[in-house]
Amino acid sequence: MVKARSGGLQCCQKSQWLKFLLILALFTAICVLPLCSQLYAFSRRTVTVEQKDIQLASVKDTVVSQRILLQGRMDNLKIFFYAPSGRLYGNAAVTIAVTQEGARSERTVKAQQLLVGGAYEIPKWARETPVSKKESMYQFRGKLSGFKPGWAEVSVVGTGLPEGTDLFCGVSRTLVSGLPSAAAGINDLGAPLVLEYDILKIDGAFVYETALLIALCAVGIFTAFLLSWKPDWQERYNLLFLCVFLSIYFFVSIRQPMASLRGEPRSEAAYEFWYKAHEWGFFRSLMSLMSGEALAWMERILIWAADKLSPVRYVFVAAQLLELTFISFVTAMPAFNAYRRYFSDEVRMAFSLFLGTALLFVKAYFFWSVSYWSLLFFIAFALLDLERLKRWQYGAGLALTAVLCVSRIFHAVLIPVALLLAAVLGKKCGRRFRGYCYTAAAASSFEMLYSLLAGQHLSGSVGLAAGIKNLGIGRILFNTLYFQLQALNSFFTAKEHFLGGISNAIFFCIWLLLAAYALQQLFKKDGNKPISCFLLSLGFISFGTIAATVVTSGSYDWVSMPYNYSAQVNWGENYYQEGDLHFAYAYICIVYLLMGGLFFAKEWLRGSEWFASMNSLERRCTVFFGRFLTAAVFVLLCMIQSPSREIEVKVIPTEWQAISHITKNDRYFAAINAWYGVAPISLEHHSDEMIYGVDKEGRGMLWDPNKPAYEEDAPYHTAGLGAISDLEDKEILSVTARRALTNFDVCYIAVFRDADGQELARIRQANSPERIWLDFIPEEPLKGVYSISFELEDGNMAYIQDGLQVGYAREDG
Repeated sequence: MVKARSGGLQCCQKSQWLKFLLILALFTAICVLPLCSQLYAFSRRTVTVEQKDIQLASVKDTVVSQRILLQGRMDNLKIFFYAPSGRLYGNAAVTIAVTQEGARSERTVKAQQLLVGGAYEIPKWARETPVSKKESMYQFRGKLSGFKPGWAEVSVVGTGLPEGTDLFCGVSRTLVSGLPSAAAGINDLGAPLVLEYDILKIDGAFVYETALLIALCAVGIFTAFLLSWKPDWQERYNLLFLCVFLSIYFFVSIRQPMASLRGEPRSEAAYEFWYKAHEWGFFRSLMSLMSGEALAWMERILIWAADKLSPVRYVFVAAQLLELTFISFVTAMPAFNAYRRYFSDEVRMAFSLFLGTALLFVKAYFFWSVSYWSLLFFIAFALLDLERLKRWQYGAGLALTAVLCVSRIFHAVLIPVALLLAAVLGKKCGRRFRGYCYTAAAASSFEMLYSLLAGQHLSGSVGLAAGIKNLGIGRILFNTLYFQLQALNSFFTAKEHFLGGISNAIFFCIWLLLAAYALQQLFKKDGNKPISCFLLSLGFISFGTIAATVVTSGSYDWVSMPYNYSAQVNWGENYYQEGDLHFAYAYICIVYLLMGGLFFAKEWLRGSEWFASMNSLERRCTVFFGRFLTAAVFVLLCMIQSPSREIEVKVIPTEWQAISHITKNDRYFAAINAWYGVAPISLEHHSDEMIYGVDKEGRGMLWDPNKPAYEEDAPYHTAGLGAISDLEDKEILSVTARRALTNFDVCYIAVFRDADGQELARIRQANSPERIWLDFIPEEPLKGVYSISFELEDGNMAYIQDGLQVGYAREDG
């Protein structure tokens, strides 16, 4: 008897360890592995000297040396070579060395290995550009990790080169590399060596990511421990929800630092939400339309709370943390115990982690996108047994439903859906479910009617009516169906492929069968009404929001769209449509459609004769592995869909913590977005802007919204605005520029001069040294400025690129 119990205990322990390892592997695959490829990406930098206007320098029996600056740990050195003689080099070799205060790393390579061309004769084109970057850049294989921050030297020398052959390095007369000139022996070459090297900087961002990664891994280990050995804790305290919530919070904070503790203002977050909340107060801001189009209560409530709870310096960090809290909450909702009637803990964990980390693309995590996550709450709340909720929980859910419905014009599609659900399922699901449906319908109706009547663009629906008439109902329906199919294809493949026509046909058949089945079950006397309503609701929301995108794209030219969705489509091709803001609801509907299919398949399997014929052990094993196979579906989807870390903090135009003090002034100007080819987005308070740039000939010009204001690749160090504008008569509040020297963390100084060349002021950049966009803010407004030039701290000329944005006080200010 004792042996039997001991054997049973050992078997139980083995199964617990197996479960622990499987859950940990599941968590690692979804949350940890996707971070590995881009972890510390913002602490890495590639220093490069452009392969532009290359001149060749012989290394035959000559040491060519280049001083390089290390602002971190060195790695992966590459050097440009032109070695045209091939086998004629024989046993000749090239020695490459890196030295620094006694430390040295050296490697000798045969000249034949540097082959990039044919017989020894340097054609004209080879003196200007290499055959290809891949062939001409040789990667140094020596040890580089021992070199410290500071100056080091790279040297190259060719030895044993036969008579009549030669071998070359390249030098580039770039203005903005930040490196000194190379030398051939004692002769200055007048330009730096063409090379590349990587550096890893152990800075605040590195420590920040490391701490969050450790916290994420700790949560993962605890989650696996909880589900394997402490199910009673999970039953009592809903700890799985907390674990998933924290996992999503930490993951997003690492992958998209601007969506968390390194939050910065972007687009509407500054001029539309914060400015109105700060200047207008709660109610007036709440009832104002976002960009004159529609109400956005969720964003306005969160930014108002952030403004009240946080000093102005950290207001956008606070706003992002509040938004990320909401995102983590709605995506972790399926991990609540209340959803156990649908799936096991492991499946719900994987599903929630997929929703929070991989479903939508990067911009969905920034403040002005918070209400696009609303549908996740609407669906999750509807799937609860509302009659079992406490009164305060139900009341809070209805209040949040109302706020979210009055946060996006898309929510007009919820009106017919909510009424359908109330009519068909209201009696079966109870009074509270009907109350939820009516709340959603009423709040969405208010959003639509208020926006249409008060909107400066939508009032009278002139553009909408004209757009629908021009497009025609047929084009609208066909395009909507086409992009619905593209959303399905993109969700499962995340790419365009040559089987476009075939996949469109397959997904169309699936879509048609689901629609037919849903309608049949709806009108069939003894049909499965919950399944019918589930399918019809998801289909209508997805189809309706895509239709709104198509109509808007063809009706309003002032609405920014990444693609003209109203243009004629090609049914034989795929168009990859990521889960961006215009198709977010389509993606959410697709993932819940997938979950519904998995749920109904599970229920059918459990009710089958095959499952009933199994013995107890077989059933447990089938259920156990079925759970993990279902969870593995979301691991696969994470591998397909996981959004990249595409926005680096240092390239964001505004470093709010460095310039937020200007908001205490009577007049101020801050450049928020600085992509002038689209439109500048600024924070203006009794101020206006002027944007200077250079054309292809290097002549100064002012920005015209209909054409580029600058030649992006043309660096310049002096802007003579007084020659082409009345800037001298204006009071300058700020100047925003994009530095051309991006290889190193350096500080720029702006020098302001009058028409006689007399210096009026020297202003150091307000931003941190690593930032690309720089703000120069005088303590008092400057008047009489004719030109602005830029220097480094050591007095050498500094170059800028792109537009130079000048904020000045308005006369009525």
